[in-house]
Amino acid sequence: MPNEVTDVNPTSLRHLVGQKGVIAQVATALDAAFQDHSRFDHALLVGPPGLGKSQLAAVIAEEMAVDFRELLGQSIASICDLHSLLLSAEPKDILHVDEAHELERHLQTALYLA
Repeated sequence: MPNEVTDVNPTSLRHLVGQKGVIAQVATALDAAFQDHSRFDHALLVGPPGLGKSQLAAVIAEEMAVDFRELLGQSIASICDLHSLLLSAEPKDILHVDEAHELERHLQTALYLA
């Protein structure tokens, strides 16, 4: 039995409330990934704090039945950190870089190119 509100997280798009347009777009992308037997395409989730971007990324991983890796942009100090993170991920894993705008410019470029 959960002890805190944060112990109960949505595990499906059906459990998310609000942002119906965004959820519809994500549902379409998920359907396409399943039909093509491929990974979920890259996505840029933007908006003010508290909107649910991190939660949506976690739900996408649940829907795809893959591992979810989340990290803060500030924790990536060098290109080696970024490469290590990218190389350790499995092909279909969901990698969510929270606060990516905090990355140094050259790391943002490297992430974009990856």
